[in-house]
Amino acid sequence: MSFTPSASEISPSPTVLTFVNAHLAAFDEMVERRNFDFHELSRRLVFDPTDGLDRDANAELETSKVVGLFESDVLFWMVRFCLLPRSLYSHVPEL
Repeated sequence: MSFTPSASEISPSPTVLTFVNAHLAAFDEMVERRNFDFHELSRRLVFDPTDGLDRDANAELETSKVVGLFESDVLFWMVRFCLLPRSLYSHVPEL
């Protein structure tokens, strides 16, 4: 799929792409844990918009607050289901 914006749709600011790579619990009986982990990741992933920028050229961004995961222009979730034996789930560290 392609998209060609018209002149009125072009934004003067850069497009923010966010990629999240996560391992989540597998199996039907782990759906509550998987949902909990998804919501925790969504809540805890915040970004400093000034990270990696030239401080002199982007002085106006210095006062910017941290931005959350869903404030990205495009968000990609790449999820792998962790297929550990059920006996090992109790040993997986918490987030």
